[in-house]
Amino acid sequence: MVETVFDSKGTLECYEYFNDKINELIDCYIPQKKRKIKQKCLWLNRSVKKVIRKRNKKWKSYNGTKKDIDYKKYKECRNLVVKELRKARNIFE
Repeated sequence: MVETVFDSKGTLECYEYFNDKINELIDCYIPQKKRKIKQKCLWLNRSVKKVIRKRNKKWKSYNGTKKDIDYKKYKECRNLVVKELRKARNIFE
């Protein structure tokens, strides 16, 4: 008869052996995924974030109605966001 690894051991020892082998195989054959950490934009201050939220609300309004006047309001707000972002970035640098 063929003896296996588990024949001469108790239940707890068999579980530990099995668990160790599974973890060893996982470490060997399953690649670890590296996480990328995003850096926050340090120049984003409250005023810029407020203008961005306003722009997003204007976009949602336009997306719901598809009216030209809503798009015009969105464009004005979008341009203001770009201007504020550039200004904040220049001040930060």
